[in-house]
Amino acid sequence: MAKHYKAMKQPLLYYCSIFIVLFCCSNAIAQDGVSVRFDTYSNLELNGYTKQNTLILSSGQDNVALLDKAILDSVDNIVIRGVCIDNTLLSGISKFDVSNAQLYDARGNVDSFFSVFLSMSKARALKIYNTDVDWNFPKHDWSSIKRLEISNCNILSLSEILKQMSGIRYFSVTDSRVSSVSFDTILASLVYLDLSACGLSNIPSCISNCPNLECFRYYGNHFTKTDCSVLKNIISLREIYLGDCGITEFPIELTELPHLHILVLDGNHIENVPDTITGFKELKYLGLGRTSYLLNKNTIDGLDVPFHIGKFPD
Repeated sequence: MAKHYKAMKQPLLYYCSIFIVLFCCSNAIAQDGVSVRFDTYSNLELNGYTKQNTLILSSGQDNVALLDKAILDSVDNIVIRGVCIDNTLLSGISKFDVSNAQLYDARGNVDSFFSVFLSMSKARALKIYNTDVDWNFPKHDWSSIKRLEISNCNILSLSEILKQMSGIRYFSVTDSRVSSVSFDTILASLVYLDLSACGLSNIPSCISNCPNLECFRYYGNHFTKTDCSVLKNIISLREIYLGDCGITEFPIELTELPHLHILVLDGNHIENVPDTITGFKELKYLGLGRTSYLLNKNTIDGLDVPFHIGKFPD
């Protein structure tokens, strides 16, 4: 790599380009104090995720009165924080037609809320955090949803939900207890999938049913190097994040992906990086932060590779 850098005629321009790539891949947009991580997939045509026209219902305030005062046509987003959802509140919410709903620490008639929200013609995006999800959760009609985020919840199975999400584009389940991820539905619209910290022991083979997947995040799930083989068949992949997964061997089979731009392997136990990493055709960044490789950088420093190697920014 040192040889490659020295050969650069415009080193300042090169490093500026690297900075721009990494910055764009770790951006976040705050929505009235609610942080929503978009990574490189912020433009998913989901207008509900904006800073405007958001109605926040929270504990310690008269939410029913707030709903009564809100102008129906001006509310696009509803955020519910720490509120016990009862029938009176549901009745008020049902009068709106919003594109985006977010539940944080919600309790009470949560399942009934899903029924109300999903019946809205504009319903496109739903985020659920630290909320008890009812057994009836998968039984609703999810066909209108383009973006679903679930975090810190208990979800027994995702297969029944995904069967009804033929148009889903962004699907994220993180920091949750998931017993299985298995589905036979072809999710042709899905471009972003995040299954980080869900206690999974292998990369689900069913993700091969996502032929247009571009970004796959799988932080904090422990599995073996051979489990990466399912990813090499999804040729649309541009970003793969496999940090803190207990990987001991470099997944060299991923060099077969023709459009891969970012591969993050931070926090694994990779000691040797093979010379064949030169096989990456379009790679821009290889993340090897907090790996055993850093103890013996001589195995890779002499390689002439056109991509940056280092620690991916938080």
